Amino acid sequence: LTYEEPGFRNTPTKQLVRAAVVLKLSSFDFLVKHADTLFKLGRSLLGGKLFGNLMTATFYGQFCPGQTYEDIHEATYAMREAGIIPLLAVPTEEDSKLAVGMDVESWYKENTRRTIECINIGSRFGIQGFPRFLQIKLTALIDQELCILLILLLIMLIMPEHPIHLLMRYLQEKLGQYVQLDMLSKEENLHLNESLARFEEICKHGSKCGVHLYVDAEYISINPALYLLSKAMLLRHNKTKPVLQVTIQAYLKSAKNETEKILKFCRDADIVFGAKIVRGAYLVAEKARAETQGYENPICNSLEATHDNYNEIVESLLRRISRNRNGKIHVMVASHNEDSVTRVVKRLHDFGIDHMRGDVVFAQLYGLSDHVTNWLGANNYPVYKSTPCGSVEETMPYLYRRAQENNRIIKGGKRDRTLINIELSKRLRQL
Repeated sequence: LTYEEPGFRNTPTKQLVRAAVVLKLSSFDFLVKHADTLFKLGRSLLGGKLFGNLMTATFYGQFCPGQTYEDIHEATYAMREAGIIPLLAVPTEEDSKLAVGMDVESWYKENTRRTIECINIGSRFGIQGFPRFLQIKLTALIDQELCILLILLLIMLIMPEHPIHLLMRYLQEKLGQYVQLDMLSKEENLHLNESLARFEEICKHGSKCGVHLYVDAEYISINPALYLLSKAMLLRHNKTKPVLQVTIQAYLKSAKNETEKILKFCRDADIVFGAKIVRGAYLVAEKARAETQGYENPICNSLEATHDNYNEIVESLLRRISRNRNGKIHVMVASHNEDSVTRVVKRLHDFGIDHMRGDVVFAQLYGLSDHVTNWLGANNYPVYKSTPCGSVEETMPYLYRRAQENNRIIKGGKRDRTLINIELSKRLRQL
């Protein structure tokens, strides 16, 4: 197979210089590890406006195109020219919830409003023939402690006379009515109902606007509840289209088993399965939690084991798509790993899967592994950039957490930096 290698020839010089500086700085462990402290210190010393301008010119500008429609339109126009589609995301972190004090319901309502606005923006961007996507975090809509209570309820229901599907069916059928779970308090039931209403509103609006939604997986301690709520919505919205899709974290030892369970659930219910396959975004936190709370580390024992897990999950899904091309299985290969990406491209060819159908798509983070994204876009593969949409204050906590979790990718991104430096050298010689 012969493919075009565009590198960074179409990237503006100003962006190349910024990328070279920011990616190099992001490779230093000290800066990444203490990003939160340095962010707060810089803001206090320089003031909000000056510090915001500095971030926009450097880190924020590298990993986020902006918060307004005009900012995103400018960035996505260049992306579309390169055959790249934005995958918008509303950045939310628990720290920002704590900052609002007692009135946390207003935080959930604001997250819902921002998500709806992001769906509206995302519906205007894209490439004809390929789906439009948005990432959402369910803990932006529902309290983590309530998620843990739902998991306890799941454990109680894992008995032959009380199948686990009972609760999902109950939640699905009760949406629009008042959900009453006996083990929850009046306040917890009220919050659950408000959270379900928020989730339903977002799913309905996404379906109406033609924007499919990826529910991010989060910490292993709350993922069962996130999958439960997602499955209830899958039953409502995925009868003919992958309106809602889940995220599988391949760095977890349980990832293959979780994938099979969700596949079986969708097959039994005769609904559409869709999943974004990632290596993981909570590696540091999960290891720390396992150590402090004294349970077995849920993370794969080595990087090689994670790669194997990732490749095996994607391979299994590709085989299913090749055997049954009824549009009931959709996969996003979300990876910065060149070997994984080229492996999937080859397997698409081997299996005779038409990549233009949109059943299999690719994704990388905005500002990272751009040479991989550019290569896919130049060769007409459906490729997306996970693009946070928010202000500096809203987005920076999200960005430095992602930097910490993706530190190995950033430090290992020498090919990106090498290609950027080669392109800059070419341009300097032409002056």
